[in-house]
Amino acid sequence: TQAANGSWSENGKISFITTSAAVDLLNQLNHKVGENTPEQAQIEAMLSSALENLETNFPENNDYLAQKVEALKQAGSDVSDLMDYLASQINESALGFSLKKNYSPNIASTPRVLKAISATNYQDSGPDQQFTLKAALLYLLNSQNIDGGWPEVFGEPSSLFVANLVLESLRPYQNTIIQGLPNGNLVIPARINHGFNYLKSYQYFNGSWQDNLLLTALAYDNYLGYEKVSNFHQNASNYLKNNQNPNGSYGSPANIFYTTKALKALARPDIEVTD
Repeated sequence: TQAANGSWSENGKISFITTSAAVDLLNQLNHKVGENTPEQAQIEAMLSSALENLETNFPENNDYLAQKVEALKQAGSDVSDLMDYLASQINESALGFSLKKNYSPNIASTPRVLKAISATNYQDSGPDQQFTLKAALLYLLNSQNIDGGWPEVFGEPSSLFVANLVLESLRPYQNTIIQGLPNGNLVIPARINHGFNYLKSYQYFNGSWQDNLLLTALAYDNYLGYEKVSNFHQNASNYLKNNQNPNGSYGSPANIFYTTKALKALARPDIEVTD
């Protein structure tokens, strides 16, 4: 389903998110196939074409730019100028990010930017080299709801989709404590555990989250990424496997983005679901 220009499309329209998600999956699969095999050659050809497409197209918003930065950094490209521009899009009063610089910051955009900051080990040029990193972390942690989840809009009910985005972005900081704040230290591991308690409370007995393929793939990938696994989460793996279409895709109709996220979770290396 990859187009001749290296991109992937949804409903006939080129999707920056889908192409970035496909690159993320291909990078993971490239580490699982044998070296100098036909499978590796095919994956690397698809990756090369997709990365060339990402290189030559400037995203229309900060969400897409963050995913472009992360994908190109994984490939070893120099993304310093792109990252400087992305960091400049911060709302310095609210300390979060939005689709566009002049928009109010939102809780879905900020974790995507935080992932780019982490991937590039970004440092500011001013006196506080971690200003942008700390700002994004504080914005997200201060947006967490009392139930442990995160909303789409500050003060609204929690969203499973947004909670998964935030938890994924916090993974590199799962042992971090932010000290010296006016109200005391901010213990990120405790906030993460609270987030996982929120996720756990919404998992169905069949292993899924709301019988939704995308939510299940994102949550299962988070559990494996944090190595928070148990026999109950084998049900999530089974749910994903049992809902794969005969042609290997996911969704009805088949959805490339859903497919990349489901396969990424199922292909996560070196994690075994145990008691």
